[in-house]
Amino acid sequence: QGLFIVARGLPPDVDGILDPTETFAPLGYVIDIPREEIRAFDPRATPLRAGEAPPEGAVVPWLQDGTSRRPFVMLAGGRRALLDTGSGFGLAVDEQAARSLGIIIADGRRRRGTRDLAGGSVEAQRVRAATVHIGPLALRGVPTDFLTRAEKGAPVILGRDALRPFRLTFDPLSRLIMLDPE
Repeated sequence: QGLFIVARGLPPDVDGILDPTETFAPLGYVIDIPREEIRAFDPRATPLRAGEAPPEGAVVPWLQDGTSRRPFVMLAGGRRALLDTGSGFGLAVDEQAARSLGIIIADGRRRRGTRDLAGGSVEAQRVRAATVHIGPLALRGVPTDFLTRAEKGAPVILGRDALRPFRLTFDPLSRLIMLDPE
């Protein structure tokens, strides 16, 4: 139903391009990062179920932020994180989120400034890898980016560098997301 763009490559300072939730609605979709595939499915025919997690994976609630249908999940400690497979970040946090998640901001490798398609811009510093928990799933050694100049209220982001080992299934009818390690 929605608009979409197929791009072989983006300039290195542009982060993200597609919102599959809007593009595929009312269908669900699977983003298989290891296989570099995206596909739609009918969630009425094959819905996700909360108690049917894959081995070493998880099925977790799909939370919303109230302004869009973008997929958020709850991290341990009560912090919401946006699953953003279009983002080249790992776990992206501002100072307040870093403190609440117990992330130590030490000297790290500066990254080039990043722009999003809406024209916003942030500076990022790659810091020590973190461990985050999504439901019963522990993600260890997650590449972590400390953001400066982010908009006030910007969400915590779990981007491609954190989600790379997963096939992600998004079911908009059941409001569930499955993280399946490949």
